[in-house]
Amino acid sequence: MEIYDVITKIIGNINPAGESHIDEKRFKNLQSHEDITYQLVDDLIYVVGYKTRQEYSMKKMGLSAYRQLLEIKGMIDRIIE
Repeated sequence: MEIYDVITKIIGNINPAGESHIDEKRFKNLQSHEDITYQLVDDLIYVVGYKTRQEYSMKKMGLSAYRQLLEIKGMIDRIIE
């Protein structure tokens, strides 16, 4: 099982169903999803600080985090008008 599958299984469904008694629980799931997403993005932002380091492994990780954040930004830019 992939890490994503484990996390989504722990958090639960976040898709609205249109039924108040179901969506109340799913809204709480969505809040948990938001919390973990924020924390993971914050971790990437921290690692980006290493992209200018001289040490190869640190620079490699910083650049990788930077590329990931650019991809996330692109995804967000496509849905924001």
